Amino acid sequence: NCHSRQFMVSAPEPVCGNSVVESGEQCDNGASNGSCPAICSTSCTINACPVPNFSLQASRAILTVIRPNPAEGIRSSDNSIITVIPQNGFNKAVTLSVQSGLPSPIDSHTFSPPKTLTSSQYASGAEFRVIIRNDTPLGDHPIVIQGVGGGLTRTIQVILRVVDIKFEPI
Repeated sequence: NCHSRQFMVSAPEPVCGNSVVESGEQCDNGASNGSCPAICSTSCTINACPVPNFSLQASRAILTVIRPNPAEGIRSSDNSIITVIPQNGFNKAVTLSVQSGLPSPIDSHTFSPPKTLTSSQYASGAEFRVIIRNDTPLGDHPIVIQGVGGGLTRTIQVILRVVDIKFEPI
């Protein structure tokens, strides 16, 4: 009479946090498992982390400047502080530039401090102003300011308003 014995071998339960992706685990980065920004959670599933992002903000949407008379030559507009608003942990340097909209002719435009803002400068921002000549056209000129950082590009628009004041003799 033969007696047969059957043995059942079962796989061990997966151990999350041992740096080995086992059955039932999506990932396992060992001690690096955790909450965002970690890719792998403490339960060895992929974290759905929000993507870091930023936007730009202008303290003044309209920069007004009175067109200088020929004797003056040039005149500076009001300023607008361009700040970076970080979202979801964004912390990369952002470089500001003017993309379009500067009227011709124009003397220059400036960002102060320099146009690259580090995360510690986001809130204080960069002062933007335009210096016009006495032959810059009157009217509203939409200017697009671009911020580039962390592989992202964002824009904001400000208006340069060039006005003329005529003085009448008394």
